[in-house]
Parts: sequence; structure tokens; C-alpha cells
Amino acid sequence: MATTETVSRIADLENNLGQALLGKSETIRQVAIVLQPFMPDAAAAILDQLAVAGDARSFEHLGEGAAIPAGAELPKPSPVFPRFVEDETDTANP
Repeated sequence: MATTETVSRIADLENNLGQALLGKSETIRQVAIVLQPFMPDAAAAILDQLAVAGDARSFEHLGEGAAIPAGAELPKPSPVFPRFVEDETDTANP
């Protein structure tokens, strides 16, 4: 049976995990904005998955002022880049 202390610790861990994921998501958002001139399709796909509005993807939206809000609903993630599988038939170049 869970004690009050255990429930409190679980709630703290969930909060810490949420804050960590939000911080990582915010970093990815800013990197995707910066990458748009070099990888427009990939950056757009990343920003779509972070639910960043089309009018919030310019360099003006870098920084904390346009951060992803805590508790934001995000769409189901999908791969942005295809999986790399090395061709095993090429034995000349190990």
C-alpha cells in the first residue's frame, strides 16, 4: 500500500520529468528554428511535432518569450529522418 510519502515522491518525480521534457522540447524548438534555412523540410516537420504555429517560426521567436507552454498537447510523434541501415553486402569497405 502506498504511503503519503511515497505518493508525494512520485508526484515530485513526475513534476521533475515534466520540467526536463519541457526544457528539452524548448531546446529542440529553438534549434529547429535556426536550422530552417539549411533544412527547411526537416525543421518544419520538427516544429509541426512540437505544435509550433506557422507564424511563430521566425528568428524573432527565439528565446523564452515564445516558449512551448507547460502542459501543451502535442501530436503523436513520427520519424523526421529515415532510419539508416548499412548495406551489409559491401564487404570491400569494412
